[in-house]
Amino acid sequence: MDITAGSRDLVLSVIAPTSEALYRYVLERLERLDFVAKVYSYPISDVLAEASQWRLRALDAKQVETLRAIKPEPGRVRRPTEFDGAVAKELFRNGRATAMEVATSLGANPRKVRESISSQLSAGTIRLRTDVIRSASGWPVNAWYFLSLPAAQAERIARQLSRLDEIRSVASIVGRYNIAMTVWMRTLKDISRLEAAIEEQLPGVRITDRSVVMRTTKLVGTLLDENGRRTGYRATHLQAAKP
Repeated sequence: MDITAGSRDLVLSVIAPTSEALYRYVLERLERLDFVAKVYSYPISDVLAEASQWRLRALDAKQVETLRAIKPEPGRVRRPTEFDGAVAKELFRNGRATAMEVATSLGANPRKVRESISSQLSAGTIRLRTDVIRSASGWPVNAWYFLSLPAAQAERIARQLSRLDEIRSVASIVGRYNIAMTVWMRTLKDISRLEAAIEEQLPGVRITDRSVVMRTTKLVGTLLDENGRRTGYRATHLQAAKP
């Protein structure tokens, strides 16, 4: 959850098991809060580039190649089970947890946990991601951008956008805009430079709105203090409607 400057006060990224669960959260929870004056929702139809693919660019070419050579032992790809889901939730709470720690928490065999993790990494149902304190990253300025562009060119343009150093994620959304993206920049002055680069390199793209993030209070379930440091974990799980 981001506290932002501009035409919106908060930007929330919400993950739900079904569209119905998402709509219930917006209509029955958010809009009924006394302090909420207005809600604009933009369902994500496709994630075209995600933050786990973004790089800090703190390593040299040799160090990058060394890391690429370290690959997890491929596991047997299979249909995810209820146990795999339980393992994934434990890792979501604490990505540093060992297989032994996860096994202890679940009351399971450590070998079974290791097999589950290996299989899910191979299948891509678990992805590895490391986040850093933005103020110490060298990229302290965070902003949301909302773009309008021809639908037929969205996927191609999104790929081009993701090649720009500052852009961390790009999503196709449904609503007033059709692309939302997050960017990290070194200074506020870089906002004008980035916008100029987009306009010059990608004709037809219209930057409809932008919001600078003043503070992030929650990121992927992790609670953050005013300095961006982790203070705890809290995830709100949205339930799918029962048949």
